[in-house]
Amino acid sequence: MEVHIESYLRESFTKRECNWGRIISMLKRSFDEWATWKLRENGFEEFKMAYMPFLMNIHPDGETTTDLAIKARVTKQAMHKVMKELIKMDLITMSQNEIDKRKQMIYLTERGKYLVYKSKMEVEGLVKSYGDFIEPADFEITIRTLNKILKYHHNNEKQ
Repeated sequence: MEVHIESYLRESFTKRECNWGRIISMLKRSFDEWATWKLRENGFEEFKMAYMPFLMNIHPDGETTTDLAIKARVTKQAMHKVMKELIKMDLITMSQNEIDKRKQMIYLTERGKYLVYKSKMEVEGLVKSYGDFIEPADFEITIRTLNKILKYHHNNEKQ
């Protein structure tokens, strides 16, 4: 059996450019490095990419802490820790929900709105630059395919 494992590992090493985990990991790392550089370039030196799922999921009309934790896919405890950091950076503000006083609402501050806006504009520019390497139709297929994969994982998370 060890011979089979050894040959499998050698063969898979030669095919690493087609390795799904490697591709996803490298894309994530490359994107995070690019985005961190762009954030710093736009005056957000203290911002961590780990905070992005929180900011990008805050609706323009506000978001409850419970809904945001679900959308960002974190526990409420983890979310509250990040919320404190985002408040310190003047990116969000919190207030009591007018309808249900037991709930907290989260809103983007003007600085938070600017960060989200600039981030979206920078990503749009990055996607446009992909046109030098990828045909637009191929990129659209890639996006649709990746969304199908995300949906597959979302639908099968609990199984």
